[in-house]
Amino acid sequence: ENSMKELVESLKNTFNESAEKPLKYFDWVLWTKLVRKYGDNLGSLGTNIMDKFILVTVKPFALGKALDLFDIFTKHHSNSLQTCKSFKQSLSSLIKEIPTLLSRSELNTASQVTILNTTNSVLTFIKGCPKFKFDDWTPLVTVLKKEMKQSSQKIRSRCNNCLSILHQIDSSIEKPGLTGTKRQRNEASPISQSPNKKQRSSSEETDVSKVKSKKEAKEEKESSKKKKRQRNRKNKK
Repeated sequence: ENSMKELVESLKNTFNESAEKPLKYFDWVLWTKLVRKYGDNLGSLGTNIMDKFILVTVKPFALGKALDLFDIFTKHHSNSLQTCKSFKQSLSSLIKEIPTLLSRSELNTASQVTILNTTNSVLTFIKGCPKFKFDDWTPLVTVLKKEMKQSSQKIRSRCNNCLSILHQIDSSIEKPGLTGTKRQRNEASPISQSPNKKQRSSSEETDVSKVKSKKEAKEEKESSKKKKRQRNRKNKK
C-alpha cells in the first residue's frame, strides 16, 4: 500500500512538471493510457488536472484532453473512486467551473460538446454516489438551460440529458421539457399525415387500382373466351 502511495505521488509530481512545460510537449497519449489502466488508484490526480488545465485558461485542445481524463475516471473507474475523497473534491471543483467553461467565447461547437459530454459523465457518476454532497446546483442548471437555446442539436440534446440526470439527483430541479422537434411531433394531429405519408398512401392506392384493373381485364378476357367456345359448340350442333 505504501509503495502504491509513493508511486501515485511520484506520478503526480511528474504530471505537474510536464504541465509546466510548453503544452506542445505534454504527452496526452501517455497520461490517457495511465488513467485508463491505473485510474482506480489515480483519483487524487484529479486535483492536479484541475489546477493545471481547467482552473487556468488553456487552449481548447488541451482543455478537451483534460476533460477526457475526467471522462475516463468517471466511466471506467467509478466503483473504486466513489470512496476517494480527493477525487470527489475535484469533481465539485469541476462542476463549479463548468458554467465558466461553457461561456468561453472562443470555444466552437465541438469543444462545447466535449464539455457537456464530461458533464454528463460526472453527473452520472454523482448519481451513483449517494454520499456525494454539492451545495448549489443553480449556476450549472442556469447555464444548461441557456445552452438549450442554441441552434446546435448536439448541444441541445446533451444539455437535455444533463438536466434529466440533475433532476434524478435532486428532484427539486425542474425536469427538462420536450425538445422543440418532439414537442411539434406530439402537438401534431394524429390524423394529419406528413407529405411523405400522403404520397405513400396515394401511391399504394394507385398500385391497388392497377392490380384491380389487371384482374378485371383478365376476368373479362376469360369470360369472352368462354362465350366464344359456347357459340362454337352451338354452331357445330
